[in-house]
Amino acid sequence: MTNLKLGSVVVGIDGSTHSDTAVTWAARYAAGTHRPLTIVHALGGPDVGRRLLDPAEARRQARIAARRLGDHALVLAHRVDPDLRVEVLVRTGDPREVLLDLSEHATLVAVGTRGHGRVASLLLGSVSAAVATHARCAVAVVRSGREDASGVVAGVSGDGSDRAALQLAADLAASRREPLDAVHAWWVGAGHVDRSVARQLAETRGAHERSLAEAVAGLEEKHPEVELRRRLVEGAPVPELVHRSYAARCVVLGSRRRTWTRTLLGSVSRAVVEHAHATVVVVPA
Repeated sequence: MTNLKLGSVVVGIDGSTHSDTAVTWAARYAAGTHRPLTIVHALGGPDVGRRLLDPAEARRQARIAARRLGDHALVLAHRVDPDLRVEVLVRTGDPREVLLDLSEHATLVAVGTRGHGRVASLLLGSVSAAVATHARCAVAVVRSGREDASGVVAGVSGDGSDRAALQLAADLAASRREPLDAVHAWWVGAGHVDRSVARQLAETRGAHERSLAEAVAGLEEKHPEVELRRRLVEGAPVPELVHRSYAARCVVLGSRRRTWTRTLLGSVSRAVVEHAHATVVVVPA
């Protein structure tokens, strides 16, 4: 059972520099989209040092350390926006299970890519993989990226499964006042088109152009302040999106999910999450 405010932005912390980066990113997203932020630390099993202590004393020390982590994260969040509504939660349990439970009511869960803090918790690297795969809301796997990074890149599959992802990408670009590149990658081999047949190639390209136009239809009307750039590129989607992530602030992808009890992160989403240079947001269809 959770008392999380519906639609909150949730960020998991473990005291590492990676989770600090995630807190700052989540605070900016929450402030830009006018949502409350919930900072969460999950107390896992005791570390080697605490196993030598009385169980009650070990729990007391863990709670003290968790409060310190929460206070530190609260300072980071309010540096982004002093007026941001922020709540700090300390839960007992596996961080993956805690964050997945909260994802039932959250609009987005943010996690760092890796890191292990002084307070006993699992590596956020394993947590990020589990949350990105099974969460019931959008998940941001946060990376530091380049200081001069700019813009939002949205992957467009063209099958209609990424409408929610494109909307989130447009909201994110609007909140940061940055351009949005809607990228649809296609390659001739996928359609078994003979490259020597110019007419077939032109028809195939035209079909992909229409798919891209249909996917982004309505975004410019809702966000006229966002510079929307349609990018139709020939090639496989993973290397194209990973390459573009080097200069981008964020990559947003849709993920088609059939059930909540299986591993559902698509092959493209999984590969981009693992190899991108920037923060990746995965949005369920």
